Amino acid sequence: MPALPRGADALDHLCRVHGGRVLTWAIRLGEPDWDPERLATEALTEAIEQIRQAPDDDDEVPRWLFGHLRRVLDRRRRPRLAWWPFGRAPAPALALPPNPAAAEQLRRRALVQQTLGALDPEEREVLVLLDMDQLSLEEACRWLDRSPERVFAQRERARRKLLPAAQSIGVSRDDLSTRKVLARSTGGARR
Repeated sequence: MPALPRGADALDHLCRVHGGRVLTWAIRLGEPDWDPERLATEALTEAIEQIRQAPDDDDEVPRWLFGHLRRVLDRRRRPRLAWWPFGRAPAPALALPPNPAAAEQLRRRALVQQTLGALDPEEREVLVLLDMDQLSLEEACRWLDRSPERVFAQRERARRKLLPAAQSIGVSRDDLSTRKVLARSTGGARR
């Protein structure tokens, strides 16, 4: 992986080398009615503003970017934590493009977001890192700053919740091979 530049080329480098992965995380970790492109842009912009604190080790850059995305998501969730008497607003209707392949990808993305949206944010992070990005338990613990016991328990809870959530929106057990459904719908993680 090329070294992370610190100057004017930093934004181009982050977007070109890591942008797809940050966007994939934004799709998987954001709520269905949030714009994942905007979330990824906010995270990358925040990273550029703090480029001086970027890790020197290229292998640590994805972890650093994941932390920026988590902060963006936390800021977005904060207003939702307040009491609201009318419940959660319904997700907006999905505007499908005329291209059938692109329309199918957007439809699958929306289903994945809706399914993952049934999980708590912490459970969703664990499931994305361990089961979708294929990080080791040790790496996920380091990225999330959590104990292995907590991460393992959150993954088990997330897996138990995932099947009923998927079936409630019409995704069958056979279609819920996590790697199959999510890779087709979000383009898969780039490692």
